[in-house]
Amino acid sequence: TAANNGCPPGGGGGGGAVCGNGIVESGEQCDEDNTSAGDGCSATCAIEPGYVCGGQPSVCTICGDAIVAGVEQCDDGNAVGGDGCSATCQNE
Repeated sequence: TAANNGCPPGGGGGGGAVCGNGIVESGEQCDEDNTSAGDGCSATCAIEPGYVCGGQPSVCTICGDAIVAGVEQCDDGNAVGGDGCSATCQNE
């Protein structure tokens, strides 16, 4: 109807992923509930270099800063794999 612009009752519409809503959807690597760059999750919901992200909304931390945080299992102060802690801060 004209009152709801042709959309089905309840919203519907089948739109795609919405970056910045805090929900990691198809095509997104992360979603921190914002569209700010420089915080680990880019304005296009891609994980920025040097960061690891997980959860909903995503929590992004710097891998290689020697601080275990967020979804990191380890952080040995570098982003080099093969030394027991991977370049994405996961136990090897």
